[in-house]
Amino acid sequence: MNNEVDNLRLNQILHDLGDFVYYPNFGNLGDLLIAEGTRQFFQREGLTYREYDEKNLPAQYNLVYAGGARFTSCWCDTEKCLRELTDPRIQCCVILPHSFYDVDALLDGLDSRHHLFCRDERSYRYCLSRQTACSVYLAEDMAFQLDMEKTDAAKLPRELSNEELRTRTQIKRGLFAKLRRGVRRATILSPVGEKDKKIAFLLREDAEKSSPNSTFMSYDISAAWHTSGRQMAYNGEILRQFSAALKQVDIIVSDRLHVCIMAYLSGLEVYMLDNSYGKLSGVYRLSMTGAPKVHLLPDAELTPELKAAWKRLNAPWRVSIRWFKKKLSSLFH
Repeated sequence: MNNEVDNLRLNQILHDLGDFVYYPNFGNLGDLLIAEGTRQFFQREGLTYREYDEKNLPAQYNLVYAGGARFTSCWCDTEKCLRELTDPRIQCCVILPHSFYDVDALLDGLDSRHHLFCRDERSYRYCLSRQTACSVYLAEDMAFQLDMEKTDAAKLPRELSNEELRTRTQIKRGLFAKLRRGVRRATILSPVGEKDKKIAFLLREDAEKSSPNSTFMSYDISAAWHTSGRQMAYNGEILRQFSAALKQVDIIVSDRLHVCIMAYLSGLEVYMLDNSYGKLSGVYRLSMTGAPKVHLLPDAELTPELKAAWKRLNAPWRVSIRWFKKKLSSLFH
């Protein structure tokens, strides 16, 4: 299938909706990247929408659900998702580019109101195989819609919400310094080709991790921040600081899809380790195969140079020092 056609199809379907309700994903820095890329896309396309508010939904509405990986067996609450996606007040529901994996009951519960956009071929074939009444398409992850030059803080003519106040407090307490420090601690200077380069191992630690690679020495930067995904005054600054933390190094090695995408958007060299169900390889093959600085590592196998760097990062003396510092820090917090 020609994914360019389906990207255009997404534009067409969203324009045909008229006004709609946008439901962002709650989650981590990756979900925030998707949400802000999506909002920039809506703005460029001149689309009219309101943010999802369960207590203030219209009598009838069109729903646009955020892209991501909510609809996989790792994270999907099928009963809750079906309740939200099949509400009788919904006239049409568009699910933005998503990974779908092992969620038969969810797919079987959808109907002709639903348009599913998949961000990889495997998800696309899986959704088609369920032979549901909904329409299924391929399109690129919405994070690619983000323009880093346009991630300015929103000018909101109102008082800050409770979530924004909590975010401001976290920023004052050193959130951005924490991101930069975490990346530096997961970085090692090691030879790549004919030069020494700073290599950061930013590996996930949850159910989707690619392998036992993550250790005490790697850093799961995406999980360092949790968000509702709603439009807030600090979203742009958080994403700029996410990018700045990554740009401390030359090479990013990660099994976090949106760490890899942010590194790509920031102009860095990226090595993508596939996750437990093929999410990263699928998005890479659909959207990133032409990117010269982005490399997919089959079967989550490090190159010899990266293996050597990983071994150096995890040298026993470094691990001992890190463990001692962490213990010492815990005594004062």
